Amino acid sequence: MREAEGGVLQRPASRMTFLDLLRALASQTIVWHHFVIYGPLPVAAAALAPMVFDVLDAYGRMAVQVFFVVGGFLTARGLTSARPPSLRAFGSFLAHRYRRTGIPAFAAVLITVTASALARRWTSDPGLITSPPTLDQLAAHAFFVNYLVGYEALTPGIWYLAIDFQLGIVALLIFWAGGLIARELRRRWASIMGLGVARVLFAALAIASLLVFNRDPRLDIWAIYFFGSYFLGMILYWAVCRLLSPLWLWAYLALVIGAACWDWRPRLLLASATALSILAMAQLGMLERWPSSRIAAFLGRISFSLFLLHFPVVMMVNAWFEHRDLLSPGPALAGLLLAYAIAIVAATGFHNAIELPAASGRFPFGPRAPRVVPERS
Repeated sequence: MREAEGGVLQRPASRMTFLDLLRALASQTIVWHHFVIYGPLPVAAAALAPMVFDVLDAYGRMAVQVFFVVGGFLTARGLTSARPPSLRAFGSFLAHRYRRTGIPAFAAVLITVTASALARRWTSDPGLITSPPTLDQLAAHAFFVNYLVGYEALTPGIWYLAIDFQLGIVALLIFWAGGLIARELRRRWASIMGLGVARVLFAALAIASLLVFNRDPRLDIWAIYFFGSYFLGMILYWAVCRLLSPLWLWAYLALVIGAACWDWRPRLLLASATALSILAMAQLGMLERWPSSRIAAFLGRISFSLFLLHFPVVMMVNAWFEHRDLLSPGPALAGLLLAYAIAIVAATGFHNAIELPAASGRFPFGPRAPRVVPERS
């Protein structure tokens, strides 16, 4: 993609290591959020650090806001240079996005179902294990619609992946609609004007999300609930690359912060802080150069696989420790640390065996990626 002359990002195709760091930190936070709310181990271990466990329990889930902002940023990067897609390209996008996200996610669901069947020998805790799934329930998980049709989630991470999939579809549909409207207006440069029209449509939906949809918790299974944070990442990308005046970014940031304070929603403040950190690193020219830590790079690479696989691991470890009656504070904390270490190892193997082949198209099914599509967050 060719950026606007003088833009801050000079090599948009390169790896943005700071975004990898943000995703790694968010992934770690969500993993530990789940570690402290599922099973008997955190109940016992909380006595050793009650404040830490309480904070992770109450606020850890908000880390998904980091994913939404970063996802919007990368989606804007993918859409900015693209022409409005045809029906065929739209279908290719869906197939490609599903191959990258859906195949690893469904593999993780099957692993979780297997782990639940094994853990059932050691525990009957309904908060930890689930009932054997029906074929309908598995099919609903395969297509990210389990919440929409009323099925219990087999793994907690499926909720975010369903929202992420919806957000990608909404972004492409709006971009496509912007191009169609521009052509109807008989503009000479439909792709450029189409992006301009799409930005108006994006902004309208984002404002509606902030002021209306995001205030109704019943809508948190739909993309419209989170679109305000997602659009923050998009407008941030356009401002960083000087494809849009920074004044629009600051105006929208003020709206986000104002909405968060008007109807208290600290998750929107976290989204704003995420955007400001990306902006600061971009202005310093460090978005693609910092950090250079191998540990951060490793955790960034496996963050998606860790997000998918940590739950069956913590399920099995909780069940085994309960079966062995190792539920005093010290052994319980050791059990959580053991679960984390196993999850890291399992995620590394899953990343190499499942996630990378799915993303690169080495599986014998699924089309190759279109040249320009929104990226998975």
